Amino acid sequence: MKKMRFWPWGCLGALILALALLVGLLMGWRFSRVHILARTGHAKSMAELGGAFADVTGEGLVAEYDWKKATYWLEKAGASGYGGADFTLYQMWQVQGDPADIRRWLERGARNGNPECAMTLAQCYWLGLYGYPKDQVLSDEWAKKSTAFERRKYRK
Repeated sequence: MKKMRFWPWGCLGALILALALLVGLLMGWRFSRVHILARTGHAKSMAELGGAFADVTGEGLVAEYDWKKATYWLEKAGASGYGGADFTLYQMWQVQGDPADIRRWLERGARNGNPECAMTLAQCYWLGLYGYPKDQVLSDEWAKKSTAFERRKYRK
């Protein structure tokens, strides 16, 4: 039996990329890998673009800083399961943000396996910050989860 080659799949990928670039040109998108991937739903690229709008990361991706756009892209990235975006949102809004939003971002980031969110959540329970009750047991539990998340991050 003759072995089938799947060369059309390679052509299909190139065609999809060309189509994304064409759509981007028509819609006025900036041409960079991050912009295109973010608009197609790639969680890490959404977080990188959001960080660029917040002047946290991603030098040179955007012309001006815009916290509204940063919050939009970071919210989308966090909802897609990227916990680092939730920690960036927490960092952006910890001073002037609503404690309910801060709690939501920390909890979602911890559920998504972000070690920084889990450790910050442990500190919130330990000190009673942002409306969390002081609870040593929950603080220890989140600190252990943070350590487990950190170990898992380095095993990959």
